[in-house]
Amino acid sequence: RPDLHRPFKAPFFPWLPIGGILTSCGLMLGLPSETWERLLIWLALGMLIYFTYGRRNSVARKAA
Repeated sequence: RPDLHRPFKAPFFPWLPIGGILTSCGLMLGLPSETWERLLIWLALGMLIYFTYGRRNSVARKAA
């Protein structure tokens, strides 16, 4: 509903969010390669657990 009154506005939009994104990316670029390798390993493990659990316990699958 785009016409709905919204009293809260983010301060300094869009400059503050853009600055936060750029700062985070800059910090991430400074990380060593071992950290990125660990991230990818843990990410793959987490996704494997997530999708395995979801496939077995899906409400939509049980309903079919």
